[in-house]
Amino acid sequence: LQTGALALASGARLKVSTPITDSHLAWNTFSKFKVHKMQAKIPQDKVRDDSGQYVAMPTFVRVSRSDPPFIAMNLGAKVMTVMDYAGMFKEEGFFVPQDYGAIVGAEWLPGEVLMIGLSNGYVLTVLVPVLLIERANPGMPQPPADKTRRPRALITTRVFESYLSDMSVSPDGKRIAVLGDTHVKELSVVPDERTGGIELEVAVEFNLPFVAGVGTFLRRMAWGPRGVLSVSSSTGHVIAFQAGDPNEVLPELKRTASESTASGDEDPANRATEEELDR
Repeated sequence: LQTGALALASGARLKVSTPITDSHLAWNTFSKFKVHKMQAKIPQDKVRDDSGQYVAMPTFVRVSRSDPPFIAMNLGAKVMTVMDYAGMFKEEGFFVPQDYGAIVGAEWLPGEVLMIGLSNGYVLTVLVPVLLIERANPGMPQPPADKTRRPRALITTRVFESYLSDMSVSPDGKRIAVLGDTHVKELSVVPDERTGGIELEVAVEFNLPFVAGVGTFLRRMAWGPRGVLSVSSSTGHVIAFQAGDPNEVLPELKRTASESTASGDEDPANRATEEELDR
């Protein structure tokens, strides 16, 4: 967190520490959440894979830059939970429909906007304050009477045709890029004047010198200093470029190759469903 605190998750607990500083290099728990109670709310029939199983272990935690901050945590490949670190609001959860693929990552943008990357080429944008209002979360104000002006809390956008493998937010927290197919796309959040909500648009598209095929795909992406983005692939290549200029691609850097298999994602039907986890 920006305060110097840490948020850590396991299969049993999500814990947030008090600030850790040079003069206080010790863990003291500020708040904690019982993960197993969140897991018990998951609608298993909606998230099980073909084997009939669903593993609801958290694999990442993301913290917003707001004050107080919100925490987003996945519970496996299909479920996300959102809570505030001080426990002022009841945690909320939602699951991703099967045809959107698995959750590959999530990042926060200003205004308590949570962006979630999905493996079948989609980005799910969550307006967290609106979500809390829709769920009648204790402590949140009542929604306005004019429902025509009420923004949607969850917005799904198709960004890639085949797959999305990673997403990354810039160090200043203001720019977000997604990786998939043979491209990097920088996204922008545009206000929707009709509803008072937002829309997601592709601001810039970077075509990478990469040929996708069976067993070859773009793997990971990270921001560096001065707007440089670095992309790794399953073939063992790293491509670095200046994100401010879509025509400039720096020379490829080849590392020792590590083998990987194809993701196996399928092209999904273009439909969306939402469902609240039972409280």
